[in-house]
Order: sequence, then structure tokens, then C-alpha cells
Amino acid sequence: MPGHVKLDESQQIISKNPLWENINLKTIQDAFAVPVYFGNKSHCLTLAERLFTYHSTDSNFIVYHVARGIHCSYMYNGSIYSQENFLIGEVGHTVINPEGERCPCGKNGCLQVYASESALIDKASLLYHSSRVSLLRTLVADSGDINLNTLLTAYQLGDLGSIELINTACKYLTISISNLCQLIDTEHIYLDGEIFSYPIIAEQILSRLQHMVQLFPHQKQPEITIKPYSHLNVARAATSLCINEAFLNKKN
Repeated sequence: MPGHVKLDESQQIISKNPLWENINLKTIQDAFAVPVYFGNKSHCLTLAERLFTYHSTDSNFIVYHVARGIHCSYMYNGSIYSQENFLIGEVGHTVINPEGERCPCGKNGCLQVYASESALIDKASLLYHSSRVSLLRTLVADSGDINLNTLLTAYQLGDLGSIELINTACKYLTISISNLCQLIDTEHIYLDGEIFSYPIIAEQILSRLQHMVQLFPHQKQPEITIKPYSHLNVARAATSLCINEAFLNKKN
């Protein structure tokens, strides 16, 4: 799920995501006769990468996940780094533009208001209603039908508003990923999410990263990989959580 859990302190999901408010996790847990485990989606995707793809035990890598929100999870020496501190990994709420838009979290200029799926779709909806020349109007009958594919189609057709939205998102995502390379010692960064499945976005981000100015000659550069997108990725991640909690977690 897109949030965090500490059932000994709260039976609710600890998240800024309004879709998950007022859900009682203990009620869900008690409704089943089998063990029920809860985990942050990004952390679970990272567990799946650790368990179902070849990585040595001490391999260090990041899964950078973009969906409704933006989060990164760091696998460090075989374990997810700092799961108890919920601030760690909340890259969507790092400030990328101090004079920018207000984020629902209360800060101004968070990455999430420029590059998350929900922000892009919300802004495309505003374009649909406010711009008479927007090509989005020719692609869907109602703004509620706009999705990422609609926005990317408008981009390819040369819609100026859509081009601005996508290029801005790519610019800020590139800055965020580049900053991680200077803050965390990692061998690999996996970019995960539907947004990266569009070549227009993936190629632009990888190109921007490739042309970033290097601070030192021969500096260590992590390998950056676009994870193939599938709706089953989250189910795979959930399976990894169950395996980890039932068989691998020493506390259990």
C-alpha cells in the first residue's frame, strides 16, 4: 500500500494519500484466518527485486517508484534501509522548486506536484478546461477520462501544454535521481512505474542523466534500469512481502 504501518501505535495507514484514509487495518487483519501482512508498496517492490532477481546478499540498490506518489527504497547489505523512519525514501516530498506550487503535504515545490501520475493527470485536466486550443479536447469526451496515455498522445501530437508538463516532470525526476547518486552508495537504480514504460519519458530521463556534469573524473556511476511495467508487479511485490515475513524475517 502507498503508506506505512505501525499497528502498535495506529490502526490506520500512515499516509498523505486521501484514498487510504479511515481504513482500519486491524479489521482487515481480523477478517482472515491466515496471517495478513502490510507493507509499503515501494519497499515491497524492492523486496521482490532482492528475492526474485539475482543480487548478491550484500548488493546495494535503489528502487525509485513513481505512481500516484513518488518513493524510493534502498536495499542495503541485504536489508531495506531504515524502515522504521518513515521520512526516509519520501523523495516525492523533497523540495525541487522552493518558489513552486503548494503540495498537499503543506510544503511548496515538492517533486510530487510536478512529476507524480496524479499531478500530471490533474494538470492535464486543468489544461482541458482552460485551454481552447488543447489537443486533449480532441482525445477524450470528458476530462475525467484523461490518463497518462492520453497525455502522452497529446505530447506526440505537439500539444504545447502537454509538452510543457512532460518536459518539466522529466527535468525534475532527472534532478532527483541524480541527487540520489551523490547521497547514497548504490550499484543500481531501478526506475519503476507506468510512467517509465513510455519511451518518450524513459529516453528523455536517461539522456538527461547521461549528460549530467560529473563532479570527479572516473566517479562511480550506478547502473540505471527501467523496470518492465506490468499490473502484476504489485502482486509480485506482495508475494515477496509474505515470503519475507513468513520465512526470512528473524523476528518472526
